[in-house]
Amino acid sequence: MLPWRLLSIWAPLQCLASLRVDSRKDPVTKVVSLLEDMAKQLEVDAKKDEDIYDKMVCWCTDTQKAKQKSIDEGAARIDSLSAEIEQGVALSARLQPEIDSLKKEAEKNKQALEQASAIRKKQSGEFEAESGDLKDSIAAVDKAVNLLKKKDSGATSFLQVASKASQVKSALRQMFSKSHRWMDPALIEQGGLRDMRDVKEADLLQLLKPGQSTGEIFGMLSQMLDTFQQNLKEISEEEKDNKAAFEKLQVAKSDEIETSAGQIRVKEKEKAAADEQLARNKKDKKEAEKALKEDKEFLESVKSKCANNDAEWDARQGISKTCVKSQTEEASTAVFQELTQGCFWISSFTEREIRDSAVLSI
Repeated sequence: MLPWRLLSIWAPLQCLASLRVDSRKDPVTKVVSLLEDMAKQLEVDAKKDEDIYDKMVCWCTDTQKAKQKSIDEGAARIDSLSAEIEQGVALSARLQPEIDSLKKEAEKNKQALEQASAIRKKQSGEFEAESGDLKDSIAAVDKAVNLLKKKDSGATSFLQVASKASQVKSALRQMFSKSHRWMDPALIEQGGLRDMRDVKEADLLQLLKPGQSTGEIFGMLSQMLDTFQQNLKEISEEEKDNKAAFEKLQVAKSDEIETSAGQIRVKEKEKAAADEQLARNKKDKKEAEKALKEDKEFLESVKSKCANNDAEWDARQGISKTCVKSQTEEASTAVFQELTQGCFWISSFTEREIRDSAVLSI
């Protein structure tokens, strides 16, 4: 149904229509049809424009809301990464000195073990040499003592005595050459032993003749034999203690070295993981900052675009009303001219009233 104001135009048009036989050629009818078509088309166009605008408003609202959420989440993500980076830097800075300290401790233990091994090797070598000398000296003294004992059992021939003298001289020479470090200085200073060290084979030959006393020499040699045997026992016990102490130290230092090595591996692995995570967090933060910047720029672009869309919508509304008014006034003028020619009672309407009625009806 046409608006009531359009009826103010429609009545005169009915009058004009009654004066025309062929309405298809009636210009007033054409104008009325044009107005009706124009009104319908304007309504359709307005509806389409409004739908497009509503969709744009909806897109602007949803997009700005989603992008603002992304910006808030991005900012929170950057704050979280910054905190993690700070923790990662602190962790890496703490672990490195600990690793260095463990390495120094491990190196210190290795050096201590190497020094102990060198000392032990030296001790073992000295023991082997000293114990060997003592064993040789003991054997030589024991041989000399036995030869002196046999002298009293009755060697009467010159050859037997000479042979025995040669053997005693050889045994004494071996004893003095091997064990001078173990000899009691007091014994050496005694005349008999000093003379024995420098004794000549001819003197021994005279000494070993039947009827000569060898008790003093025999006593000295027996005392030396006891001393050498006691010394061998003492250095053997010392060697045993040194070996046990080294083995204990070796086990302790080896355990400490292995423990340090295990701790170093754990902390190096922990530091490597921390450094890797730190690098990843720095990369993620850089990417997050870039994304945040892009989101902010995009949001500003959307706001500007949506603001322009609102302004364009308002402008189109004003232009549409002006255009409709102008076109309606032109059509109303044409109707008025036709009406004033055929219907005398139309004079009660002014041209202005018809135009206003037509505009309001649209």
